Amino acid sequence: MMKVRTWFVIGIIVFFGVNVGTGAPKPSSQGRQEKEPAVTSTTLLFAPLESDLGRLEARLKKIQELPDVDETTKKWAGETFAIALEALRTADAFAKQKAEHEAAAKAAPQQIEALREGLTSAPQTQDVSIPTTASATQLTAMVSSAEAELAARQKRLQELNEEQKRRAARQTEFPKLIAAARQKIEDAEKLTPPIPPSQPDLSEFTNSLRALVRAAAERELEVLSAEQQMYEATAEQLSLQIEHAQRQLESAEQRLKALREALAVRKQQEAEEAVRLAQRQKIESANAHPLVKAFAEETERLARRRTGPDGSTAKLARSSEAVDQANAQRERLREQFATLKKRLEAAGNSDAIGQLMRRQRDELPDIREIERAIAKTKADISSVQLELLELEGQRLEIPQAEKKLREALATDLKLSPSEVDTAVRELVQTRRTMLAALLSDLNALFSKLVDLQTAETQLYKQVREYAEFLEERIFWVRSTKPIGLTDFRRAGEGIRDLFHPQFWGVLFSATARDLFEAPAYYLLVCLLFVIVWIRHRDGRAIGEQSSHDERRDHRSVLRQFLAAAGSALAGPAVLYLIASRLRVVPTDSEFITVFAVALEKSSIVLAAMQLFAEISAPGCLAQSLLGWSEQTCLAWHRIFRRYTYLFVGIIFFAILTGELTDRVKWDALHRLIFTVLQLVLCWVFWKVFDPHSGPLAGSWQEKPTHWLSRYKTLWQWSSATLPIVLALLALVGYMYTAVELTKRFAESLALCVALYLAVALGERLIGQFSARLVALLTQRGNSGKPPHHEPSDLTGVAEASIHSPDLGVDVHSLSQRVHRLVLAGAIVIVAWGLWEIWRDVAPALSFLDRIVLWQHATQPVPSGDKSSEQTVTTLVMQSVTAADLLIALLIGILTIIASRNIPAVIELVLLQRLRVDSGVRYAFAALARYVLFLIGIVVVARKLGVSWNNVQWLAAAVTVGLGFGLQEIFANFVSGLILLFERPIRVGDLVTIGQTTGTVMQIRTRATTIRDFDGKDLVIPNKQLITGEVVNWTLSDKITRLTFVVGVEYGTEPERVQDVLLQVAKNHPLVLSDPAPAVLFDGFGSWDLRFKLFVHVAALEHRLQTINELNAAIARAFAEAGIMMAFPTYVVNLRDSHGKFGTSAERFLNHDTRGDAS
Repeated sequence: MMKVRTWFVIGIIVFFGVNVGTGAPKPSSQGRQEKEPAVTSTTLLFAPLESDLGRLEARLKKIQELPDVDETTKKWAGETFAIALEALRTADAFAKQKAEHEAAAKAAPQQIEALREGLTSAPQTQDVSIPTTASATQLTAMVSSAEAELAARQKRLQELNEEQKRRAARQTEFPKLIAAARQKIEDAEKLTPPIPPSQPDLSEFTNSLRALVRAAAERELEVLSAEQQMYEATAEQLSLQIEHAQRQLESAEQRLKALREALAVRKQQEAEEAVRLAQRQKIESANAHPLVKAFAEETERLARRRTGPDGSTAKLARSSEAVDQANAQRERLREQFATLKKRLEAAGNSDAIGQLMRRQRDELPDIREIERAIAKTKADISSVQLELLELEGQRLEIPQAEKKLREALATDLKLSPSEVDTAVRELVQTRRTMLAALLSDLNALFSKLVDLQTAETQLYKQVREYAEFLEERIFWVRSTKPIGLTDFRRAGEGIRDLFHPQFWGVLFSATARDLFEAPAYYLLVCLLFVIVWIRHRDGRAIGEQSSHDERRDHRSVLRQFLAAAGSALAGPAVLYLIASRLRVVPTDSEFITVFAVALEKSSIVLAAMQLFAEISAPGCLAQSLLGWSEQTCLAWHRIFRRYTYLFVGIIFFAILTGELTDRVKWDALHRLIFTVLQLVLCWVFWKVFDPHSGPLAGSWQEKPTHWLSRYKTLWQWSSATLPIVLALLALVGYMYTAVELTKRFAESLALCVALYLAVALGERLIGQFSARLVALLTQRGNSGKPPHHEPSDLTGVAEASIHSPDLGVDVHSLSQRVHRLVLAGAIVIVAWGLWEIWRDVAPALSFLDRIVLWQHATQPVPSGDKSSEQTVTTLVMQSVTAADLLIALLIGILTIIASRNIPAVIELVLLQRLRVDSGVRYAFAALARYVLFLIGIVVVARKLGVSWNNVQWLAAAVTVGLGFGLQEIFANFVSGLILLFERPIRVGDLVTIGQTTGTVMQIRTRATTIRDFDGKDLVIPNKQLITGEVVNWTLSDKITRLTFVVGVEYGTEPERVQDVLLQVAKNHPLVLSDPAPAVLFDGFGSWDLRFKLFVHVAALEHRLQTINELNAAIARAFAEAGIMMAFPTYVVNLRDSHGKFGTSAERFLNHDTRGDAS
């Protein structure tokens, strides 16, 4: 009953539930759509923005498809919705990054624990197991695999290090990034979208847009916080990963090293086994056929090329080690360079950074050694290539050699084919094996040398970049703090410590101990000291004797120089030898080593100053060689004698305190000693350049118009100011800069002085050589007569060359050309020497490249699509810096020097060897001068940003000006070019222009200089030479004709006169026989029979001499032949007033008219 009642209740409940759920009629879908509000364009445009990216993109797409919305509103919608879409995408990206950071932070403890266990359980040194039975081929494959593994682990470690550096840099940026994210949140609250044209209510739309942008900024802030937490959680993990990677790298390096050693040992064993096999075959073939013996000996030589320290196996091992060292050194420098850059960015140019940069600069590899290593590697590569070609040729010749062996054994020894095969097979197989192994080694060596060249080149670039970076900044960074009161206290303590008996006691004890260990060395020093004393006593007498020698040839100059050098250099040489010995004395005292260095450098300075003092002593080398006056020599000698030992002593203590390593203790004293040195230099320079009483006063008074003399006051003040500036640099903390500049100024001054003495000596030798040449040619010209004089300088040479007879050589011109060559060589040496001295300082001036003076537009560059019809031209702006201006100035100076000296050098070195006359040489030299000047102008203009596009209008204006105001100058310039190219007039030609006859001396751009026979120079514009009438006596032929007009009395036989004239002409040495002399009976004069003698001479310079000598010879010959010269004869017929001769006429003839005349 109970069960029936229960089922009845359940049925009633189910019945009512069904009726409630399904009994009510459902509205149709059409009716439901009619009840929902219609979505209009206004709703799509201005309703609040969804926070779902897909729905927002669909909404924007619908807006763009609405037909009743104008394009302006659609554009507004696109721009505004783009802000929202970008915010949603950014928020999604930040959410993913946040999840990654949180996951990494969550997994960090477990990974850290695993890394700790791995590092703890892993052994520090890993045993490398190498199969003992592995062949060289197998070991080579294992080495290749180990190298690939090492490269992968190096890359992994580099990636981890880069990640660590990135994180460090990222953490420094977090405060800025967080502040920026918070600012974005604040800006989101103020965000206001633009109002569309319909101007609807945008309050809800704006709030939704602000919410989206604010949410993106908040997500960014959360990501930054999660990233910070991840860095903190994984910091130890990254360090452990780096340590693990380093251990793996070390393990890989150990394995690779072991495999390479095993490979080298295996190759060495195989090479030695091959040598033993070749030796055995050589011994076995000692009594065999000569071809077999030679074949075995060659095989042995091939086998030995793989063994020994110079064998291919050893070279391969050394090359592999060198590659690893170069790569490791480059990587170390790269990391050190990057660390220094970061420290500079963090700390700036502080004192500590300056000391660090100086230390790193001193520790850099020598770039010259790297250059020599690269050159050696290139030579080794070429040598290996040649060996490979040689061995490949030998391998190709093996079949031919085998054939010859078989034929020789079969023919000469009558062996059977089987016996021949047995005797030859092993020899040939051994040769093939040797060649294959050697070729394999050389190919591997070639590859390794190429790798070595690449590694050394990369190391060279890294060192050069690092050195330039350091040199650029090291000069402008303080090496110490500015001097203060505490520095004076430290300097006093340094003086007390410097002269403490402890230092000098150690020095004396070490010297005494070394004296007993090497007495022969010190005995030699004592012997040298005795020689010094003797030379010092007798050197001045020898010098004075040489200076009073009238001949003063090169032997006298050399003897005088050796006397001065022996007196000046021997004492410093003794000090230098003692210092060199002290440097190798085994000792633990730093003071002894530093003392030796200071003594060694000071002895060099002492030698230079004493040598110049001896040279400038009165009556010595400077007076005879350089032409200095006795007062000038005395002034120089007095200065050097007065300040030499003071100066050298200060330099000694400056070097001594500067080399000691405890800079805190010795820096103050070093700076004060350096300052005192600069003050002494200031005083000495002030005395030297004193225009009234200094050593240079005499030279300035002799040449008051010289440019050096005109600025003598400027030289005095600038030379005295320079040491003061260097001292101030040292006092304010730039000690390194002051010391380096002082060294380079001193080296530059020493170079210029040494070159000045060398040029003076060279000119002296040139003068003596020219004088001897003049004397020799004069002696030959006078047929063995002794010369009248032997000039010893260039002036005497010039006089000798002018007043001597026909020498055939223009000795004066030759001497001048050699002088120009010596001067040009000296300029080149000075330029090269100054560059070598200052090249390390040049990078310090690179800051000038960052000082922009002006900008200019370069050639327009077309841009745009080539397929389109329209292209846009873009003007590229290029900056002209202070460095460009300085370089342009240097190029301009070099252009002026080159245009003045290089043409003379070309004429002397090149054109003198060609068979061209002096006119061609002069034209070529002038054109070379113009070309050099034009090239210099173009280079300077390009350096300053002046192109043709910039000056074309100016050039047009100048052309118009030339056409009007400057037409004469321009015409003369063009005429000068015509003269040089067409050459109607050449240098050295004898020309007649108007009433002037003379020799062409110079053809310049505007005018030509002609010197007449009186020595006067006539300057004629070039235009007049082109447009006017000019007689060139030597244009096509230098042979000229002379005409002598002679009148004899009536009654003289014409044939006799002709014979005498011809005989006189033929007897003269300067008269040419072809064309032969000729005599013409010209006619009957009023009182004479007139004859003309025609002769020809070879050169114009013979005309005056020939005219003089022929006239005298004709007068002597006529007197000896009894031929009378005719003179004017007049017959006067006097008549009286009646027209008759009479007594009145006689009285008139006999009348004394002297009284009437009075």
